Amino acid sequence: GWRCGRRCVAAFPHEVIVRTLLLAEDDGLVRRVLSRMLQSAGYRVLEVTNGKDAVRTASSEPVDLVISDVIMPEMDGIELLKDVLALDVPVILMSGGGRIDAELYLRMASMLGAAAVLQKPVDPATLLQTVASALDDQPA
Repeated sequence: GWRCGRRCVAAFPHEVIVRTLLLAEDDGLVRRVLSRMLQSAGYRVLEVTNGKDAVRTASSEPVDLVISDVIMPEMDGIELLKDVLALDVPVILMSGGGRIDAELYLRMASMLGAAAVLQKPVDPATLLQTVASALDDQPA
């Protein structure tokens, strides 16, 4: 550990707060790519493969933001959105299509209160910008 008096406080006037993101994505490759991207931007990333686990994790861990695929087994992103918003945690949803047209899903997510909705494949710069602005809207 660090042993120092007032000097440390002077050297670090701003406490560095590492934000924790919960990534829910059933596609392993996509999950790994997104997770690496977010980690290299300095976020702590928890990974789950379905909506049920996402809601369970968000209920038990301090999570600052949930990023979720819309179409997943066990519980889709729309159900997840409602449950996680009830915990007062913002949600970004991503979709690449599926049973219903992707755009319809994303419009629905927007109406239900998602912080943002992104179409897959997600551009890295857009994702990081969207995450930063969703976190900015939250009190630290």
